[in-house]
Amino acid sequence: MARRDPADRITCHPHHGEAMTTKTVPFTKAQAETIAAEFPTPFHVYDERAIRANARDFRRAFAEFDGFINYFAVKALPNPYILAVLKAEGFGADCSSRPELLMAERVGITGEHIMFTSNDTPADEFREARRLGAVINLDDISHIDALDRACGVPGLVSCRYNPGPLKGGNAIIGKPEEAKYGFTRDQLLTGYARLKAKGATRFGLHTMVASNELDPAYFVETARLVFELAVEIAQRLGIRMELVNLGGGGGIPRHPLPARPGPGALRSRRGGNPAGVRRPHRAERIAPGQACHGVRSSRHGALWLARDPSDTP
Repeated sequence: MARRDPADRITCHPHHGEAMTTKTVPFTKAQAETIAAEFPTPFHVYDERAIRANARDFRRAFAEFDGFINYFAVKALPNPYILAVLKAEGFGADCSSRPELLMAERVGITGEHIMFTSNDTPADEFREARRLGAVINLDDISHIDALDRACGVPGLVSCRYNPGPLKGGNAIIGKPEEAKYGFTRDQLLTGYARLKAKGATRFGLHTMVASNELDPAYFVETARLVFELAVEIAQRLGIRMELVNLGGGGGIPRHPLPARPGPGALRSRRGGNPAGVRRPHRAERIAPGQACHGVRSSRHGALWLARDPSDTP
């Protein structure tokens, strides 16, 4: 890539009420104009090098944990080419619909490298997830019977936990106790017992209570809450709690920060043991989305809008 002259810099227009910010992008104005001459606008340009670097940051941060899987949230960027890049970096796919399941399969992501979490789920989507061998993550206690009717209960099944008032949300995702998603603590105890009676032998626990969160301490607190609950459930019900899935929600800053929080910051605050509690069994998993492919203020971002007619100077 040729060295850019400052006069050739691309300036991104801010949202209303925000100060003007100059972002350094991995191409010149002349190169953008050349691309625009070939491809209709608006379009996106993806920085593969930055995407791979972000992905490797996550993998390095959690490399010591056996069975750890990064599930990329496909809904954050449902592009099969980007998904193939992340698959090559060792990522799985976090899917919430049949099209996302099919996209994951198309790029070669199958089996337990898919985490399927949805709500108001049609029977055919449960069947599709079961066909692919995905980890089916139930969003509501009523989904137990719905899954059983659709395709039977698989050997491995996970449940989504809503901590209610025990855990605050943030301005984007709202308060957990006001959300329709997830099992309450008491419902989890009932639900896992029912799943065990229906033939499940391996179990997972999932939660996601924030979106675009920049404070690493928030995720440490969430991890502690969920791991302690996983241990309690496993002991009380005598089940194999095999995995804990900490949903994404890691944000990217709109403005430059003195030190950008990232997976390394989360890892360093947690020490050698997730949240400082005994692991239920073996696997910790996380489902990042925009934190993998999004723009970061400290270096080239991975997603750049080259031209958008809706943006006005």
